[in-house]
Amino acid sequence: MQYRGMIKWTQMAIPEHLEMIRKERKEKRKPSKPQLDQHQLSEIGYVIEEKKCMQNLLLSIIGT
Repeated sequence: MQYRGMIKWTQMAIPEHLEMIRKERKEKRKPSKPQLDQHQLSEIGYVIEEKKCMQNLLLSIIGT
């Protein structure tokens, strides 16, 4: 006998259960976010601030 998994039970499930199962499957497929330490967060913040300063400098040179 072949294992049918959820297929066997979907006819008895209510729409809310099916939606919950879909959401769970979608969450499982999602890649997990990396855990960043304080140094990595500081580096990212530094790069963002540096880019903002460069953009402001360019805008002031262009005159807009």
